[in-house]
Amino acid sequence: MQGILPEAEADTYRRVPVYISGSWHVPPNWVKIPDLMADWIQQYAGGSGAEHPVPFAARAHIDLVRLHPFRDGNGRTARMLTNFLLMQMGYPPAHYAAEARERYLAALRQFDQSHDPAPFTALTGEAVEWMMDRWLALLEQVQEGEDESGAPPRRPTR
Repeated sequence: MQGILPEAEADTYRRVPVYISGSWHVPPNWVKIPDLMADWIQQYAGGSGAEHPVPFAARAHIDLVRLHPFRDGNGRTARMLTNFLLMQMGYPPAHYAAEARERYLAALRQFDQSHDPAPFTALTGEAVEWMMDRWLALLEQVQEGEDESGAPPRRPTR
């Protein structure tokens, strides 16, 4: 958040109460954030165990945005950490398309109301599947471009 927030706030947990636009959820008191983040890190740093990586990463995302530990950039941070967790477990990153922003926010709002992670987990699964489809299409293109020796096509030079 450097260059976006004042320097004193760019790399620290928030020190003010916040309210999330369009949400009924009120994030925890800022005084509790360091301890809650320590708990969040402990819960998710160990990996998914027996839980499937997609629901695990989706739950980590939901839990982080509900904490809202930073004054700004919480959604971006949650998406980045979700992708880190997914890639750490051998999955492609989730591509939450800008066109699906309203569905993304609606799934988070639905969790606020029902505490049911299924809609957000489904959205995350679709975002991972979209990226996996792109990767597979790219691999097919590379395979089609190989010559008889099995060497990949040469990249054009400038």
